[in-house]
Amino acid sequence: GVPWFTEVLVKNPNLVGIRATLRGTIADTVGVATIETFDLTFDSATRTLDLTFSLTTDAGELLRFDEKLSPTPEVT
Repeated sequence: GVPWFTEVLVKNPNLVGIRATLRGTIADTVGVATIETFDLTFDSATRTLDLTFSLTTDAGELLRFDEKLSPTPEVT
């Protein structure tokens, strides 16, 4: 799995390592044929990670993921 709270959503993350870990995890997921796009940005003040990617499945379906991840849930 992805070490979210020990390596990703920390004060000074290694973005090169995180990018490689996430791309590898996505690419190694059963049913994923190719990663079409991948974008990762990190806001160190809020420790918020914006992750956006699209992929093509083995069945030819294009899927898009766009999520803001943080170490604490947002209250709405």
